[in-house]
Amino acid sequence: MKNDFKIKMFLQTKKKQFKIWSAFTILLLIIAFIILISWILKWNGASITHHDGTKDKIKVLGIFDLFLAPIHGFVSGAKIIVFFSCIGWIFKYHNLF
Repeated sequence: MKNDFKIKMFLQTKKKQFKIWSAFTILLLIIAFIILISWILKWNGASITHHDGTKDKIKVLGIFDLFLAPIHGFVSGAKIIVFFSCIGWIFKYHNLF
């Protein structure tokens, strides 16, 4: 009787499946990679040359920028987000389609 239970439990266990990362996780990894590149370019002494011939040093991004970048992105895209939310509300409640 006990062995039957163990066999059933063994047969019911599934292999762990690969789970895809969320879009937010992928974006944070991309931003972290850009922060790392900014530090590497600063250590190498790289600079930016503008069209008018002036040179600027590369600004280094910090860990705080990693968390502020998504917030700034949502704030800059707020008009578009509100527009599409309103369009969705109109289609949902007025049965246009």
